[in-house]
Amino acid sequence: MATSGAAMPRFYIDLRGHFGIREDLSGTELPDVAAAQSEALRIAEELLSSWSGMLPSYYDEITIEVRGEDLHPIIMIPYSEFVKYVELVRSGKSSNGHHLFESLTLHIDSPSAPSDQRQS
Repeated sequence: MATSGAAMPRFYIDLRGHFGIREDLSGTELPDVAAAQSEALRIAEELLSSWSGMLPSYYDEITIEVRGEDLHPIIMIPYSEFVKYVELVRSGKSSNGHHLFESLTLHIDSPSAPSDQRQS
């Protein structure tokens, strides 16, 4: 919770894949982009657990996308990268994974970048 009385920004965490997009319509208030990234990776870990019996072809093209309050994508985490993150966390190399972010190849756009320069 913000202690200054200012509202925290709202982030939307979507799933994209061969099935289309499962859009987060309500969003979640989080303190900053780093917290949104942590939340996206927490969701990735839950998804991987639920996909244990599925064929890889079902989920190998899935991307987790984080959108900011302006609804433009600011973080895109491909399946191959969130699998790496979850494997590192589960192997005990990190208790919470925060220091593992630098080992991931994430597409992170500056929220102030013009939308025509962002990748989709």
